[in-house]
Amino acid sequence: MPTAITIIASPSPGAVAVSPPVVTNTPVLTVTTVATLTSTATPQSTATPTPVPTATPSPTATPTPAPNANAEAGPDREISRGDVFTLNGSGSTDPDGDPIVSYTWTQVYGPDVTDGVGRIVGATPLITAPDNVSTVILELRVNDGHGDGGPDSIQINVMEHSETGFFVSGDDGSNDDGDGSRSSPFTSIPFAINQIQGPNYDIYVKSLSDGQSYLESETITPQTSISLYGGFGDNWVRDVTNNRTKIQGAAIAIEFGTVLEEAWFSGFDLTAADASKPGGSSVGVVVRGDNVLHIEDNTISGGKGAASSANGGSGGDGGNGGTGGSGSKGGVGAPNVCSFLGCNVGRSGDGGEGGGGVAQAA
Repeated sequence: MPTAITIIASPSPGAVAVSPPVVTNTPVLTVTTVATLTSTATPQSTATPTPVPTATPSPTATPTPAPNANAEAGPDREISRGDVFTLNGSGSTDPDGDPIVSYTWTQVYGPDVTDGVGRIVGATPLITAPDNVSTVILELRVNDGHGDGGPDSIQINVMEHSETGFFVSGDDGSNDDGDGSRSSPFTSIPFAINQIQGPNYDIYVKSLSDGQSYLESETITPQTSISLYGGFGDNWVRDVTNNRTKIQGAAIAIEFGTVLEEAWFSGFDLTAADASKPGGSSVGVVVRGDNVLHIEDNTISGGKGAASSANGGSGGDGGNGGTGGSGSKGGVGAPNVCSFLGCNVGRSGDGGEGGGGVAQAA
């Protein structure tokens, strides 16, 4: 154990001092206190880590596809029934100069011109027009090896005679300013008929909007070989099943004069008015002449006939009488008779011819 040294300080006055100081070697218990410093630390707040931004990957560039070819079916056409003609898609182009590898024409309207296949291939194929007045619509698509482009359509208007004919539209035509063409039609059917000056002219009539009827108070009178075709709608597309042209006509609605060649009356819903003259009839269509009038795809209705007058009129004059017969032979003359007055000489001979017949009243 270590030795503790006790130091006694100098006494104050009056105190007894011990001299010299005694150093004792008395063991002294020394308590060594080891202080333990306990520090209670206030916990620090945990800082929220700042997120590290995630890098957005660069988008993968999508290759721009090559533009497809542009189809060009050509302008609309007017042709005659049964004609053979050429479609022409050679005006089609490709924006980046690739060659066009295929041309496909798909029929979307009208009587079939594809031999039942529904489509025709080739840049300039031949087709034969239908045998009846109608509308044919085809869509052309072309392919440049990267896919088909959008379609282009062509409307083929099949007429009886493609070079001649007048068009009538009561909705947007004009008898004053129109020239009777498809783009500038007349307003009325009789007016169009009266403009015809030569052969092979026919009349094509567009149906009125909202199911209205052409109102005709006088008989329509086509002559010679004039045909009348109805059933035309927007853009002059013909539909004789669902869009027949309506006419409200006179008691004799239509009278075809002397028909010198084949003619057609087609695509109408025709109604004749009631007869007004005593004993008169209501008739939709009257035909005169020795040739053929084809009446096709129509609805024709007559009105009511008129009652006859109360009393019949006077009869006509009777016919002439027949020629009179020959007179009979004269008798034998009397013998000569003599008296004081003289003699009468008897003679015999033939009778004369009978007279002519006389007209008798009936």
